[in-house]
Amino acid sequence: MQATLRLRSGASWYVAMMLQEKSHEQWKTFFHQCLANRIDIDEFTDLSGLLLARAPIKENELLDLLLQARADSSITWDPLLPLYVDGLCRVGRVKSSSALAGLLRHSSIRDVEGERVLDRPLTLMTDIKVVQDVMMFISTGSIPKTAAEAADIYSATIDWIVAVVAWHHHSVDGSQQTGGLMGSPDAVSLFESLGILLAALSGTNKGLEVLSSDFNQGKWFDLIGFYVRC
Repeated sequence: MQATLRLRSGASWYVAMMLQEKSHEQWKTFFHQCLANRIDIDEFTDLSGLLLARAPIKENELLDLLLQARADSSITWDPLLPLYVDGLCRVGRVKSSSALAGLLRHSSIRDVEGERVLDRPLTLMTDIKVVQDVMMFISTGSIPKTAAEAADIYSATIDWIVAVVAWHHHSVDGSQQTGGLMGSPDAVSLFESLGILLAALSGTNKGLEVLSSDFNQGKWFDLIGFYVRC
């Protein structure tokens, strides 16, 4: 009896794993087909809803597969990609803070190895557009609805700013005063957009509520430290 239960338990785990792998493959194929066939945003959100009902997937995994589709295609800038991220946020399948965090995981701004910036296709145009879309959500009052949501957006934005400043320090040529933010208009635009996003969030009631609390002081100290070193 116990052996049978153990077998069933093991079989359930195996089936769950296989279904998850199948789900990931379905979503991966879906994203590639949407980008290849230039599916518009309305059809994309409708189809993604149907697929989500048939092949459930975690929020972070959904974002990773979508953003990985860009790397697989070797296209530096595809205007559909930020539209798809925006669409997933608008219909509530992805939180804005999660979109920012997922974007950072796949951003070329993180392509630093030791003291060397890796030579890979830049993602900055996509990064800028998604950050600006989140900023628009905030400016129109769509988000944040709660202090917890505001705190998550603050946290994700601070992580972005710290990453951009770290990228700047690794890529700048101190002797020639070149490279880094000074040599990349797109990086400057991204940095400015992140600052505007923080300002917009701080102007909301929920954002002010977070700032008046003991919200993750360590992140604020990290941010202040990076600004001091700029």
